[in-house]
Amino acid sequence: MKNISPEYKLAEHFKFKEFFCIDIAPPKKYFANVLLCAKELEKVRQFIDSPIIITSGYRTPAWNAYVGGVRRSYHLYGKAVDIRVTGMPLQDLAIYVANLTEFKGYGVCTARNFLHCDMRPQLMVFKY
Repeated sequence: MKNISPEYKLAEHFKFKEFFCIDIAPPKKYFANVLLCAKELEKVRQFIDSPIIITSGYRTPAWNAYVGGVRRSYHLYGKAVDIRVTGMPLQDLAIYVANLTEFKGYGVCTARNFLHCDMRPQLMVFKY
C-alpha cells in the first residue's frame, strides 16, 4: 500500500488527516479500522446534516499516555473517535450514533465536551 495523502477522503465529509494523532498518520496496518470509523461517522453526518468535529482519532502510545487514555485504548488501533457537533447536546449525538452506526463503545465526557465512540465487540456505555 502506498502512502496515503492526508487530504484523502475516507468518506464524503471526512479526510484521513482528521484521524491523525497531532501530525502523525495511523500506521498502515490500522488504515482499515480508521476507514471503518469514517464510514460509520458518515452515516451520522448524512442524517444530521451538520459537521462532526473529530477531537481525537488514532493515538500513538505516547500521546495516549499523555492524555490519560487507558492502556488498551481503542484509539491505539484506529478503532475509536471522540467527536462533537457544534450546538448539539452530547446525549442527542449519542442517540444518533447508537441508532445509525456499528459503534458499540460509548462514553460521554461533558467536562471536555466530546462523545467517545469505538468499535469494541460488545455494547459498553461509560461516563468520564
